[in-house]
Amino acid sequence: WRDVLQQLEDIASGSPASTQADYNWDIFISYKRHRLMIRWLTEVVEHIAYWTTQELGGTQPRIFYDKDTSDDGGRWPDHLRQAMQTSRCMVGIWSPDYFQSTWCVSEWQSFRRRETVIGVERSG
Repeated sequence: WRDVLQQLEDIASGSPASTQADYNWDIFISYKRHRLMIRWLTEVVEHIAYWTTQELGGTQPRIFYDKDTSDDGGRWPDHLRQAMQTSRCMVGIWSPDYFQSTWCVSEWQSFRRRETVIGVERSG
């Protein structure tokens, strides 16, 4: 989480290595969609936005989470693929169903591969 905040702080400060133009989204929320999850998730996203904004000294993060697309196990919709590819980091909301979803596991694995490619160190 500290690495994510550091990346977002770089955005807020206009660091040459990391600019707003690098990504369309700062945070991609990955979760297994369920009708009971939407209201809870909306509140969680509001809290993440609030806390991250506080940490960044007032700069509000751009957060993507899809409330409408149903995970039917078929082909990923283009708007989800685009959002995932143009997001700085992912926050995964893990549940037992999360790891049963092809889409969720693919999102998680995509960000894990990206960490390897760009050389992000993992702890723990």
